[in-house]
Amino acid sequence: MVRPLFPLNASFAKLPTQWQQTLNRLVDDYNLWTGWDDETMAVTPTTVVGEAIALHQVSKIFNPEHCPCVALNQVSLTIPKGAVQMVVGPSGAGKTTLLLTLAGLLSPTSGRITALGEPLTTFDQDHLEYFRRRYMGLVFQESNLLRSLTALENVEAMIAFRGNRIRIPRHHAKGLLESVGLGNHLRHLPRQLSGGQQQRVAIARALAGYPPLILADEPTASLDSGTGCTVVNLMRQLAHDHGCTVIITTHDTRLIQAGDRIAHINDGVLTLEA
Repeated sequence: MVRPLFPLNASFAKLPTQWQQTLNRLVDDYNLWTGWDDETMAVTPTTVVGEAIALHQVSKIFNPEHCPCVALNQVSLTIPKGAVQMVVGPSGAGKTTLLLTLAGLLSPTSGRITALGEPLTTFDQDHLEYFRRRYMGLVFQESNLLRSLTALENVEAMIAFRGNRIRIPRHHAKGLLESVGLGNHLRHLPRQLSGGQQQRVAIARALAGYPPLILADEPTASLDSGTGCTVVNLMRQLAHDHGCTVIITTHDTRLIQAGDRIAHINDGVLTLEA
C-alpha cells in the first residue's frame, strides 16, 4: 500500500476531497518514480565542492521566429555553495526570467545550467519537477499561500510534498515559523496575517526541510522598506545557518548589503560587481 500524503487525523482533512485525492495522486506518482518507502530516500545530487549553480552562456528568447524578444543574453554565472547571490536590476531587465530558468520553469533557448552538479538543461520534465521539489525552495513576489490552511499547515504541506524524512514535521514547521518571528501566529489563516507576515510564512515554507537551493524573486516587492530589509536579513541568516545557497532578485539597491555577491542585470545582460 502506498503511504498516504496526510495521516487521517491531520488537519489537512479540512481540504476538499477532490484536493486530497489530487495531492495523493501526486505523491503516488512521486513514490513510484523515486522508489520511496519508509526505509530509503531518493538519491541525492552529485556533490560538487565549492559550486552550487553554474550558468554557461544561457540565453532566453521569446518568439524567436516572430518579433524575437531577448530576455537573457548569453548569461554566465557561477555561485558557490553557501553564498547569498543578489541579482539587481530594474523592472523588465530579465530578473524573473533568470530565476524561472534557474528553477526549470522556463527552458533556455541556448546554453547550459548546472545545479548541485546535475545538468538541468538535459533533464526531462519529470526529472526537473522532482529536482525542484526535492532540492529547491522558491519564494515569489506574492506569497501564494494555500488560503484554507493555517501558517503552520502551509509549511507542513511543503514538508509532505517535498518528501523529507522528518520524524516530527509539525515541530520542524513550528521551529521555522518561530525563527521568522511568527511563533504567535501558527494557527492564523493567510487572511488574518499582514502582507509582511504572509511573506515570512512563504520564506519559512521555502526553507522547509532546508533545501540546498533557495530562489527568491523580488521577495520584498509588496513590503515596506523596513519589513523588506528584515525579511531579506532573516532569509540570509537562516540560509547561512543551514548551509543553503540563496539567489535573490530585486530592484531595491538598499538590499544589496545583504548579499555576499552582487550581479546587475539590464536588458538581459548580466554583469558581476567587482
